[in-house]
Order: sequence, then C-alpha cells, then structure tokens
Amino acid sequence: MGATAHYAVLQALYWSAFCTMFNYASPYLVDKGLSSSLIGLILGTSYALSALLQALFPMLVAKLKLRLTRAMGLIFILIAMLAVALFGLGEGALIFLLPVLILTLHSAMQPSLNALQRSIKVKGKGPDFGLARGIGSACYALVSVLLGSLFAKLPIAWLPIFSLVMLLPLALLLLLRRDHVLDPVPEEREKVRVLGIRPFRLFLLGLICMSSAHIFIDNFMFQIMKNVGGGSRELGIAIGIAAIMELPAMALYSRIRRRVRCARLLMLSGLVWVFKHLMILLARDPASVCMAEILQFASYALYVPTGIEFVALVLPPSAYYRGQAMLGTAFTLGSLSATLLGGKIQDLLGMQSALMAMEGATILGASLFIAAGVTAQSADA
Repeated sequence: MGATAHYAVLQALYWSAFCTMFNYASPYLVDKGLSSSLIGLILGTSYALSALLQALFPMLVAKLKLRLTRAMGLIFILIAMLAVALFGLGEGALIFLLPVLILTLHSAMQPSLNALQRSIKVKGKGPDFGLARGIGSACYALVSVLLGSLFAKLPIAWLPIFSLVMLLPLALLLLLRRDHVLDPVPEEREKVRVLGIRPFRLFLLGLICMSSAHIFIDNFMFQIMKNVGGGSRELGIAIGIAAIMELPAMALYSRIRRRVRCARLLMLSGLVWVFKHLMILLARDPASVCMAEILQFASYALYVPTGIEFVALVLPPSAYYRGQAMLGTAFTLGSLSATLLGGKIQDLLGMQSALMAMEGATILGASLFIAAGVTAQSADA
C-alpha cells in the first residue's frame, strides 16, 4: 500500500468516527433530554480538556519514547471502550462524563494525525496530504448522509455503536504498524518562541475566532435546521454536502498551490468563510442552509491544507510538531467559546442572535487571517 493510500485510510476512519461523535452529539444528547446550555457545557468541557491534552500529548510521547502511532492506537481503543460504556450505561451523571471523555480524547488526536503525514513514507515517498484528507472528508460526507437516513428510522441511542465500527479498525491499523518510519515526536534541543513569530501569532488568534463560528454551526446544525423547518434528514444532507465539497479542494490543493502563494490562499479561505456564515444567518429554509454549505470547498476545505503548510512555512522545522499542536489547541479554544457562549446565547436570545454573534467572530477571524497572510508575504509563504 502506498503512503497516500495508507494515510487516506487513517483519515477516512478518523473522520467517519468524528462525524458520528461530533455532528450527531447534539441530537443524541437532545434525545437524552439535555438543554442547549447543558449540551454546550458538555462540548465546551471536552474542548477545554482537549486543548490541554493536545498541548501535552506530543511532549508525553517524546519523553516516554513511545511510537506516535502506538500511543494513538491505544487512545482509540480507550475511546471504543468508552463508547460501549455510553451505550450500555449512559444515564445520570454518566451521560455528562462519558461524552466529555470520548469527545476530548478523539479531538485531541487530530493534530497528531495531521503530523503523521510527515512520518509515513513508502519507498522514500510521503503521502499527498490534500488528497488523503479529501478522501477523509468524502467518507465523512457518506457517513453523515447514511446516519441522517438511518436515524430517521432508528433510535439515535444506537449512535455509540456506529462510532465503534470506525474506531476499532482505526486503532488496529495504528497499533499494527511495524516499520521504522513512524518515529516518536522529536524533542527540540533549542526551544523556539513560536508566539514571538508574528504571522503565526496572528494566524492562531484568527483561528480561535474562526473556529468558534465554524464549530458552533457544526455542533448546532440540528437546531439550525429545526429553526428553518428541517430535521435529522436535512441535517445529514447539509453535513454531507459540506463534507463532499471538501474533496475537490483538498485533492487539488497541491496543483492550486503551484500557482498561488500559501498566504493568499489563507486569506481567501477567511473571506469565503465570512460569506458562508452570512448565508446561514440569512437562511429561511433548509435548502438555503444546504446552499451555504457548498462554500465549504473554499472556506474550511481550503484552510485545512493551507493552515498546515502555513505553519511549516513560518516556523522552523524543529518547532513543527509543537506548532501543529498549538494549531489544534487554538481551534479547540475557539470551539470552547462557541459551545459555551453560543449555546447560552441561543437559549437566552434565540438561534438568530447566536448566528449574528458567530458572524461577528468570523469577520474578526478573517481580518486576522488577512493580517497574518500579509505579514508572511515577505517570507514567500
């Protein structure tokens, strides 16, 4: 199996499981009788803990001299065990505790999965990150549509079992890697003050703002759809459209990058994000929300490979893993503010007010992306 094919399988399984856990967490918890504020607290707590774990995980792997894939595989085995417990025991206090642990651990593995693309090599060649990540998005889209149809007929209480189907193969693939190319996360001999690098600092601040709106819309899409007259089926279609639109942008990224600077692509993704979230704010029916999700191809889908390359361009190689971890932490901090504040605004003032607040955060994030891009232009980023 080639490097891109192997990495694509990992991405496909990870994002398929992510879809079941994150995009259907809200309707699952609504079915358990939880309010939007409490759902926001569950998601927000998991994001806060994930931000801490994302920062610590690479250092722990390096200090314990573990293989990165072995450590990740064990984490996914643990998540699978927690999913079984949630299905069988998810009542009372456990309906809060188990989702927090599952979401925390799964989200915390995302920066490490991205970092693996620099370690997986077959015959000296590494994977095409954009293509592999795009395949992950396509699988995410397929799972979203399938789950939307299934849960229109089946109880959503079966959600943890569906996540188990993706988690176990993912864990086994990571644990069974026997070759030497997946090395532990390297320790830095000399610490670089990455936050002192202005383009990186502006990018992180912009990402916190941008991710707050992006994650609010993703996590509360069920409520957004209900607000415009939709339901579980429309939820699955909207998420599926967004995910499938990621495939062309990510798969073609390497070709696009040959013609356009990374910094300019980062700025473009921020501007398109503003228009996408504005369309969702102004939507009055499910079809309008689905139309807005088409812009995913030039917003989030363009950001993912661009953001990872931007980190590699503006930071020295020795700080790459730490930069990726901080990227995940920034995204998670934005997610935390979205779920805590966004859920509260929704409960107190309604969905339209929450979406207006998220549009404001998007505009600020896009402005910081532009500032980061302009600052990095001189470095040929």
